[in-house]
Parts: sequence; C-alpha cells; structure tokens
Amino acid sequence: MEHSIRDLVRQRLFGIACGYADCNDAARLAEDPIQKLLIGRDPLTGAALASQPTLSGFENAPRRADLYRMGEGLAESVIERLRATFPKARILVRLDGGFGGPELLNFLEDEAKVDYIIGMAENKVLKRRAQRRMGRARRLSKRRGKTANVFGETRCAAKSWKGRKRRVLIKAEVVRLEGREPKDNERFVVTNLRLSPASV
Repeated sequence: MEHSIRDLVRQRLFGIACGYADCNDAARLAEDPIQKLLIGRDPLTGAALASQPTLSGFENAPRRADLYRMGEGLAESVIERLRATFPKARILVRLDGGFGGPELLNFLEDEAKVDYIIGMAENKVLKRRAQRRMGRARRLSKRRGKTANVFGETRCAAKSWKGRKRRVLIKAEVVRLEGREPKDNERFVVTNLRLSPASV
C-alpha cells in the first residue's frame, strides 16, 4: 500500500508523542487501533500503517542540502509570520556556535535582515587577539580574589566568510572557584549588533 507524506509524518509524530521514539516500533504498531485512529483511519477496519522500512526510508531520504533548505524555508516563514503580526518588533537570533555556518550568517544578514548573536569556536587568530585582555583579566582576578571579565571586540574575516569582515566580541574571563585553581575562559561571539560587548 502507498502512504501519503501527510500520513507518514503524522504516524511518526504521533508515535514519538506516545513514547515510541524508534522506527522499529512501527512493526508492532502497524495494526494498533489508537495509532490508526490518530492518523484518521478506522481503528478496526482501516488499512495498516506504514512498516518500519517504509518509515525509516522516509525519515532518512533527505540529504544534508535538503535539510538545510527546509530549515531555511522554515526560518523564512517564521520571520515573515512574526513581521506580519508584529511589524515594529526587532528580531534577535541567538545561537550556539555549532549553528553559525557562513550560509546562515549570509542568510540572516542578506535575506532575513535580522540581528544576531552567535557563539564562535576559538581559533588561533581569535586567541591571539584575546591575549592582552586575558592578561588584564588574570591580573584583575588575582588582585580581587574572584572571577574577573574583560570585554573587547575585533573585526574578523574567517576564510569561510569569503572576505566579509564581521564584528566579533571577546570575553576574556578568569574563573575562580573556591578550592580550585583559576581557569582561563575565553568566549567569542559574532554579531551584527552595535551595542557594547559588555551589554550583549
């Protein structure tokens, strides 16, 4: 039997909602009356739900590029809905560094035209630019006997950004916890905001 995309999505979502996170559960749920009812089939005489191979094939069919386009489409539609409902609202996107690839940065700046603050992994260039501030943070922490922060910023053009210079905020921090050695904790975020580093 052929299953519509709508039914496959509903079967998977309702299965997860009912505690069946694994596609392997589809084998024993194919004739489950409640699961059939949830996707709009007669619980007793309705056709069986999709098998495990069918569900797994459906779930694993999209390629990385497809998933990226789906995410982009979702972001566009969410931003459009928000702007239509709240035309004067300022949209700020905050993300961990794992999400901050060059394609996303370009999308946020060029198409979505929203503000963003995205974590960045440290690299040799950023660590070098944070050295002087880390020295100040260490001296402050030693003098005060507690955690100290020094904020700063730089303009950076990562190779993957293809010549685009972006604002990178630096938090040079030395963490002091009772009974432990002081620990350096440098943090970097890329942003298109114009606020001071300490306020972001």
